[in-house]
Amino acid sequence: MSLIILNRIAVMLALLPLGDNTLKLTVLILAAAPIGSNVAVYAQIHGGDHKRAVREIVLSTLLCVVTMPLVIGISEHILRNIP
Repeated sequence: MSLIILNRIAVMLALLPLGDNTLKLTVLILAAAPIGSNVAVYAQIHGGDHKRAVREIVLSTLLCVVTMPLVIGISEHILRNIP
């Protein structure tokens, strides 16, 4: 749930008429990037479900093969049309 909120905040920040489009594209790429692998380590250290964390990291990484190019392409198209 928090990832959805964070991604929406990143999109809203990128659409603000402030700063350079390269910076805005960077924010959107970071928001589309897969989950960090340290999540599984923290889950294991703190007694969480590290096996679930690993499954979600793998799923996130596999999905980013499709979603990252889409986000970059759409973002470049939108940012190119914003003054």
